[in-house]
Amino acid sequence: VDYIGVITDNYSFGKNLIVKANNYFNKPTYFIDHHLAHAFSAWPHSTHVRNALVFDGQGNDHKTHSLFLNGKLKDTFHRYDHGSIAERMRSVGRSLNFKGAWKQEGHGDLDLAGKVMGYQSYGTIIPWLYEHLNNFTLKDAWEVWTFPFKADIKYIDWLRTVHEWTGDSLVKYFSQFEGSRSFSGGTAQSSSFNGKLYKKFDMQFSPTVADSGLSLGALEILRLKFDLEPFSTDGFPFWQHCDESPELTDKTQIKRIAELLAKGKIVGIYQGKGEVGPRALGNRSILVDPTIKDGKDIINNKVKHRESFRPFGGACLLEDAETYFDAPKETPFMNVNVDVKTKDFPSITHVDNSTRLQTVKSGVFSEILTEFKKLTGHGVLLNTSLNIAGKPIASKAEHAKHIFNTTDLDAIFCGNEAQLK
Repeated sequence: VDYIGVITDNYSFGKNLIVKANNYFNKPTYFIDHHLAHAFSAWPHSTHVRNALVFDGQGNDHKTHSLFLNGKLKDTFHRYDHGSIAERMRSVGRSLNFKGAWKQEGHGDLDLAGKVMGYQSYGTIIPWLYEHLNNFTLKDAWEVWTFPFKADIKYIDWLRTVHEWTGDSLVKYFSQFEGSRSFSGGTAQSSSFNGKLYKKFDMQFSPTVADSGLSLGALEILRLKFDLEPFSTDGFPFWQHCDESPELTDKTQIKRIAELLAKGKIVGIYQGKGEVGPRALGNRSILVDPTIKDGKDIINNKVKHRESFRPFGGACLLEDAETYFDAPKETPFMNVNVDVKTKDFPSITHVDNSTRLQTVKSGVFSEILTEFKKLTGHGVLLNTSLNIAGKPIASKAEHAKHIFNTTDLDAIFCGNEAQLK
């Protein structure tokens, strides 16, 4: 250890940590702004970290948004002046009695906003309310997300309208600024908001935008401060170090996986290093043929055991993406919603005709999709993380095998070791 960076969303707590770290490690220790670390956390994938918009639940000094241009703070919103989009979405989730799985002291259930994102698609936009909300800006998030709805308005329609306005307002806000840009912070995990930005701008959407990526931001900030050599990005995003990392699945087993999937089987994959970020990208995945009419319900009921309204994303060979989806650009990390052009994939098509898409162009997962395409005519699969609701993604082979043994998975492949029912 040469240098230490401390990141929190509380200055006084951070100062105490710096004193303790200095005393323990006897190394130069620096306090790094929470939002600045978010902005720079995208360096393994993005070249736009210096021009970044950060929308968060809350950062240092109660900031909920920071705009950085060339690495310098140019604009900010504060929670008690402007509200927090992420916090308001979590409040809606609590009012709907959604159960949260991921808790953080002082912030509540961190996954509720994502559930609200999936649920709101079942509503209908109310034209007059949407027009009224256009009198506000993003700095009025508190007023918008607490705007009273009349008794004759369904709550789900109110929610859909407010959510749609928020995404469109993000696009308007981003449109003020020239040049390259990136989007980070907790709110940047919204594949729905990202989908609107994806259509409008030439942007990169990193999987490391949430708090779990803050350490990467701290590393890059300290690297720049001390003019050190750039870090290697080899292997990204498969950087998760586990107690064990099985070998990558070989060609014989790849063909076997494709054959099982073509027969309608549910297959778990546990291979190599795990993915950083919230989405499984082929190394810690549950896969199924997306043409199965009730595939989403089968996965929900037999394996994942989560809310029926939550959608599943799709993985597609990059060269086929524009054939099936409104996807003219890569989206390799399954963090962008795009429209589906066909009725052939009901298991990954949400009620609003969108899917959270992962484009795949290389690696073992690409080979699985290619073999599957040879058998079925399409290189598209339902891809969801290798876990059950409320539990983390499998990080050991024994975890993967436990999921296989306690759910209705038809097969699990741990590297080249296979178990079938």
